[in-house]
Formats: sequence, structure tokens, C-alpha cells
Amino acid sequence: YVFRFCTSLKSVYIPNSVTRIENYAFSNCFNFINISIPSSVTYIGRQAFSYCNIKNITLNSPTYIEESCFINNSSPIQTITCTSLPPTVHQYLNRGYNSFDGCLSDTATIIYVPYQYLEDYQTHDFWGKYDVRPLSAKPTDTDSIQVMPDENSAYIVWSIIIGAVTYELIIRDQQGNTICTLTFNKQGQLIQIAFNAPAKETNRAQIPKQTQTDGFSFNVTGLEQNMTYDYTLTSKDSNGNVIDVKSGSFTTNSSTGIENIEELIMPSDKPTKILKDGEVYILIPDGRVFNLQGIEL
Repeated sequence: YVFRFCTSLKSVYIPNSVTRIENYAFSNCFNFINISIPSSVTYIGRQAFSYCNIKNITLNSPTYIEESCFINNSSPIQTITCTSLPPTVHQYLNRGYNSFDGCLSDTATIIYVPYQYLEDYQTHDFWGKYDVRPLSAKPTDTDSIQVMPDENSAYIVWSIIIGAVTYELIIRDQQGNTICTLTFNKQGQLIQIAFNAPAKETNRAQIPKQTQTDGFSFNVTGLEQNMTYDYTLTSKDSNGNVIDVKSGSFTTNSSTGIENIEELIMPSDKPTKILKDGEVYILIPDGRVFNLQGIEL
């Protein structure tokens, strides 16, 4: 119930330290339009995002989504971007309730997934009911590589390299740890993500062709805010030979939000930083609330 009825809350940054989003955590946050769930989250509770106005969702792990999680959304969700295997959806077949009850449309909702998981979603008993498409970079006109960071994402633009059939984008932290590896084909379709397993081949769906221009753009999500990352973009030909390498670094933006907590639940044994009505407060286990100046409210 931490942020329930926070009607002025428009967005929230959920860090990778969060593993669970409990029941009703963001229920009735009417101004919520976009939400990104990091890969660390394995459970999203009952009605956690009910009675919201969510248009776009990004899910970065095969998390479990509880009953009625997004129920009574004010309009159909437009896009759900999943970067991993299909999330587990709760279904009450006899009563008709499920995680997205009344929120998805077989004509208005698009599910975007990496090409390597396309068949997993299209044959899924729940996700397969909807319009599932391969996640792709957008065609754009550019003659260079550009990185435009946000709080927990980075919008990356790069130019087409003549002769390249794949583009491998690797993002690492300052300790050299690989955060993500994304591989795109020459049409800009995301064919592999996070690991180096071969992409699945499928003939079940016709893959829409990109309008070819001078380059591509893609928004990488799931990054930590106020962090510096290194990137490498490697272009390879049909034989796997490297024909071009571009590299650099960028720093994500910082903002006031939820940081350094493990679960979005009421605390039981330690102070917790919370965001309400656009302001940050400290919630003490005994129920007292202080602002950042130390004044009890």
C-alpha cells in the first residue's frame, strides 16, 4: 500500500535492488502512463498497478504477475515490451480474472519481444492471443553514433555500416562487468539479448521489414541512474568478421525517487525512503514520518 492513491505520482524509478512489488503498491496512481520493471523483480502482487492509466509496460524478466495486477486500467494498454522469456500470468479460468483482466486488446495491444523468443510468446496460452511482434531498432537518418541517457535508460543511435549483417551492442559498468549484450541483424531486428546463445529460427510469422534509412536507434532500459557505463558497438559481416568498432561512455541521469530498498512494502525493522506526491520522505518502523530536513510530519 506504500504509494496507493498517490494521484500526483507520474513516474517512478525502480532500482535493481527491488525483488518484489507487493499488493496494491501503486494502485490508484491515476497519472501513471509508463512503467519499467527491472530484471531483479520476480513477483508483482495483486492489484499492484490497478486503477492506473498505464499505456506502456516494459518487463525485463520472466516475473510472476499476480491476479488482477493491472485490472481496471482506464484504457487498453498499448504496448508491452518483454526482453526475456514469457512472464507467468495468473489466470482464473472459471471466474475470468487474470493479471491483465480488461486491460489488453487483441487489436489495440502490441507485445514486443526479441526475435529469439518470438515462438515462445506466439505459442503461449496467454501471450499468444495477442499481436506479438519482434522487438526492433527504429530506422533513422544519422552518420554517427550518439548516446542520449535518461535516468535508467539510454537512447542509442548508430549509422549503418556497409557490408554489416549484425550489430552487437555491449554495455559494461566501470568495473568491466557486462550489463547487457544486444545483437541486431541488418534490418535492425533484435535477434539476441543478454547472452550468446543462438537465436531461435521460426517460420511461424512474417517479420515486418524495416524502412531502410541511414541508421538505427534503440532505447536500452534497466540501467541504474547516476551511473557511468561504457559501450561498444561492433559491426560484423556475414562470415562473422569485424568490420567496424565504435566505443565510448555515458552517464545516466539522477533524480529523486526510490533508492536502495529491497521491496516496495511497508518497512518492519528499518527506515525506508518513500516517494509521495512528488516529495521524498523517511518512514520509520514505529510509523513516524520525517522529511529530508529531519522534521517530523
